Amino acid sequence: MKIHNREALKKLSFIDFNVLNVNIDKKIKEITFRLDGALHLINGIKEELGEGYLKIINYAEIEITSYNARNKSKTQQAEDNYENLNQLCEIDLNDDLVNIKGFAEQTYNWLEFKISGGELIGEFKDKN
Repeated sequence: MKIHNREALKKLSFIDFNVLNVNIDKKIKEITFRLDGALHLINGIKEELGEGYLKIINYAEIEITSYNARNKSKTQQAEDNYENLNQLCEIDLNDDLVNIKGFAEQTYNWLEFKISGGELIGEFKDKN
């Protein structure tokens, strides 16, 4: 299932699935979140989807912030030196902003990826 429409992407849930990896290509301004699945919620029906990705191509800007709850600190992470997500817990899709939040793989800090501009695409395998 390939999705190019932000409204359709808002009907996906990732809370019960793992992030396999996050890849940022600064040269072509592309970020890919590869996941082991998703739930498609439509008309009150949940359809489980297989492995796939969310991709933002030709983004304008990206900001990655790590929040450490223990010492109440936050740090900015660079596009070429960031911690991988383990779980994608929240995704906010606005007109020109994608805000992806979840727990980091190594430190379990709360990570926030704010991505402005670009085209958002999602593609997931059918589970059947």
